[in-house]
Amino acid sequence: MTDLTVPLAERAQYASTDWIETARRYLASRAGASPPFSVSVTLDNAPPHLDAASAAPYGYTIRVGGGSAVIEDRPDAAAQLRVRADSGRFRSPT
Repeated sequence: MTDLTVPLAERAQYASTDWIETARRYLASRAGASPPFSVSVTLDNAPPHLDAASAAPYGYTIRVGGGSAVIEDRPDAAAQLRVRADSGRFRSPT
């Protein structure tokens, strides 16, 4: 859930480069001794301003374990948990 006390200028759009970097810092500070796991998210119909710079499909992968956390800016079919979502369902119609 978004903490609404955080000013709008300090928030990051979900799955954007800023969001991935913020998530990377957050997870790295809390990785601890977690058992290894990986989660990959593929976002179909990503907004053009997110999808334009990436090779299809758009998404990200989170890997945690061994005291570290890594977030990659692309999905990975080999991840332990794979999620696929239509991000167009979460946008307002234009």
